[in-house]
Amino acid sequence: MREKSFANLNKFFKNNLSLITLFSILLAAFAVRVWGIKFGLPYLFHPDEWAIVDRALNMIKTADYSPHEFNYPPLYMYIQAIVYVAKFFYGVSFNQYKSLADLTAPSVTTWGRLTTALFGVATVYLLYLLAKRIFGEKVGLVAALFLAFTYLHARNSHYITTDVFMVFLVTLSFYFSYLVFEEGRRRDYILAGLFAGLAIAAKYNAGIIIIALLAAHLLTDRRQRLNSLNLWLGLVAVLAGFYIGMPMIFRELPVFLIPSLS
Repeated sequence: MREKSFANLNKFFKNNLSLITLFSILLAAFAVRVWGIKFGLPYLFHPDEWAIVDRALNMIKTADYSPHEFNYPPLYMYIQAIVYVAKFFYGVSFNQYKSLADLTAPSVTTWGRLTTALFGVATVYLLYLLAKRIFGEKVGLVAALFLAFTYLHARNSHYITTDVFMVFLVTLSFYFSYLVFEEGRRRDYILAGLFAGLAIAAKYNAGIIIIALLAAHLLTDRRQRLNSLNLWLGLVAVLAGFYIGMPMIFRELPVFLIPSLS
């Protein structure tokens, strides 16, 4: 009986080795991103972290969704604001808060940092999917392993800043751009463009990812032209994604273009 059980267990591990390895990598990635996540509290030493937390809290307390200055695009502030609302309702159920005025930066920071950490882990998984599709299972696992322990990515996953969230969206856009190259479906053009636009609304320099969509389009077939309907739908999706992430852009265009007006 024991030999049979051992044989079944051995068979299970052999048949699911890749899945077990991937799970282990993701678990390790999560661990290194949440280790010491409460550092510095109740103070916020990272200037970018303070700026995002403060503006997200202000949006909740004033019901004004515009940051009114655009050194930092607002998309991740919206994500953080949603997290803080969830934290507020959680706190109300345990009598931690009586009103929105009780929400402070130190009280929401751990939840906000955990959100960044989760986006970091999700990026590790996305990289696995991308590398697996291009190069195969083993390369996918190795790529995920490297990103899981990449110092800069792991470190930035501890902060409430735009970098890790932007990389998550850029990776999504690149994944669908590769699908454009591989299969050329209209859906992939639109999704690649949409996530590119959202990435730009998270951090402006993510705009370079549009090159991946253009390159994928031109490399699918040398006869492809820039007047392709699919390509234009993808580019329109970039604008749509950017607008979703910055819905006040037209109303406050002068401030966006000339920061000194804020």
